[in-house]
Amino acid sequence: MTRQRRRNLNRIVRSTNLKLALGLELQGCLLGAARLRTIADPISCLQFVPFRPIFRAYFLDPAFLPTKVILMMRRALLVGCLLLCVLGLTGCSRGKRFRVAFVSNNPENFWLLAEAGCQKAEKELGDVAVEFRRPNPATLEEQQKILKNLENTGVQAIAISPNDPQNAVDFLSRLNGKLPILCQDNDVPNKEARRLYLGTHNYQAGRAAGELVKEAMKKANKDGGKVGIFVGDLAASNARERRQGVLDVLAGIDRTELGAETPHEAVNFPLGDGKYVLALTKTDGADAEKCQNQAAAILGRDRDIDVVVGLWAYNPPALLKARPKDSNVIIIGFDEDLETLQAVEDGKIYGTVVQNPVQFGYLSVKLMHGFLTKDDTFRKQQTFDSQERLFIPHRVFKNDGTEPERAKLVAFHQETRNILNRK
Repeated sequence: MTRQRRRNLNRIVRSTNLKLALGLELQGCLLGAARLRTIADPISCLQFVPFRPIFRAYFLDPAFLPTKVILMMRRALLVGCLLLCVLGLTGCSRGKRFRVAFVSNNPENFWLLAEAGCQKAEKELGDVAVEFRRPNPATLEEQQKILKNLENTGVQAIAISPNDPQNAVDFLSRLNGKLPILCQDNDVPNKEARRLYLGTHNYQAGRAAGELVKEAMKKANKDGGKVGIFVGDLAASNARERRQGVLDVLAGIDRTELGAETPHEAVNFPLGDGKYVLALTKTDGADAEKCQNQAAAILGRDRDIDVVVGLWAYNPPALLKARPKDSNVIIIGFDEDLETLQAVEDGKIYGTVVQNPVQFGYLSVKLMHGFLTKDDTFRKQQTFDSQERLFIPHRVFKNDGTEPERAKLVAFHQETRNILNRK
C-alpha cells in the first residue's frame, strides 16, 4: 500500500469515528432537551446546554476532515444547539414553577399514603412538582446522599423524617440555611435545623397505645403483666417518644410531654407499682424480617410475656407472623398497615394507634409552597405551638366486640385500601 493510500484510509477511519462521536453527542443534546421540559427553574436548565459538542466542533483537527466539511459541521452544530436551547428554555417556562421534595425515613409501604397526600397537594396547587424519596437502606447516611442530590439538582424545599435526628442536626442546619427544611413524622432537637415540625404528637400517641395494653389485659382478666416493645430504631425521636408514652401509662405517670426515659437496655424492669414489667425493648433497623425473627425467638423462649407492642408500621404484621400458634400473647399495633387493620378486624391484634400520613404529605407540600411563594395565608390557618410544631391527631381502632368500634374500623380499613389502590 502506498503512503498516499494509507493516509487516505486513515482519514476515512478518523472521519467515520468522528461522525459517530458527534452523532452520539447530538443524541445526548436531544435527550437533554427532552429533560429540560421537566425542570422547574431556568438556572437548572443550564446543565443541559450542549457545550461539549460545540467545543469539539470548533476545535476539530483540520487533518481529520477537509476545512469545508468542518465549517459545515460547525454551522449545523451551532444551529442545532441554539434550537435545542430555545426549546429547552421554553419548556422550562411552561413547566412547574417550584420543585420540592418529601423524604421518608425508611422504604416501608406506610409512606405510600404520605405520597398520596403529596400528589393531592401537587394537583391542587398546579405550579409545584414533588419529588418523593424513600431511603433504602433506612440510614442517616443514605438520607444525606439523597438530600445532597436533591440540593444539587435544584430542589427548593424539603420535608424530611430524619433518621437519627441528634446526629442529623449539623447537616440539616447547614441545609436549612439555604432552603426551607420541614420535619415531618420525626423532629430534631435543635430548632435551627428546621423551619417547623408537622406530624403526630408521638408521646401522646404512645400513651394511647399504653391504654390499649391496659384495656386488652383487663379483657383478659389480668391486672398487669410482662410487656415487650418492638421498634425500628431508638435513635429516632418518634420511637423514643412512643415507647416512653406506653411505659408511662403502665407506670401510672401522668404527663403531656416526654420526660425522663426508661433505660433503653432495661430488661425485666418493674414499672410504677410493679404490676407491669418491661420485659425488653428490641430494635431491628427498620427490617421487618429481622423483627419477625427476633420476636419468634423471644416469644418461643419467654412464654410469660403477656403483651407485645409494635411501634412502627411493619412491626405488628411481623409480630403476628412470629407469634407461636399455641400462644395467647396479646399484640398491640401502631399505624395503618393493611395487614394490621385486617388482623384487628379478625381479632388477631387487639387494636392499633394510627397516624394520618396522607396529611403528612398534603400539609408538607402546601407549607413548602407557602415558604417559596412568601405567602403565609395557609400557614396562618394551622395551629402551631410555641416550638413551631403542628400536631396531626392520631386515632385508635380496636376490635373490642362492640359494633360501633368494628364499624369504624371496617370503614377506615376500606378508606385506606382505596387510597393505596389509587396509587
